[in-house]
Amino acid sequence: MGITYERILSDKISFEIGLGIPSIGVGMKVFPSSIREGKLMFHTGITATYFDSRDSFLDAQGVIAYVPLGMSYFGEAGFNFGIDVGPGVAMGDETVFVPYGNLKVGYRF
Repeated sequence: MGITYERILSDKISFEIGLGIPSIGVGMKVFPSSIREGKLMFHTGITATYFDSRDSFLDAQGVIAYVPLGMSYFGEAGFNFGIDVGPGVAMGDETVFVPYGNLKVGYRF
């Protein structure tokens, strides 16, 4: 759970930065078709997340970089939705390949 700031940089690229529990993330999404409100759109890109969950059941700290493949929706009334999954690399005590994903529901101001 967290908060994300997403900025549309061009008609096909957006940038986001987020702060969550227990992570901080930054990423860029690329949309093959132009970004439009009220339309479900495919996206890909690159995302990196730093996490520190040493005090939880995961007991881990490190960085996960992954290539998201997913869908985004920018609602006309400010509602945002996004979901993606993709291959990733977890770099911490050891480096391993992992599946990773993201679910985002929010409001655009």
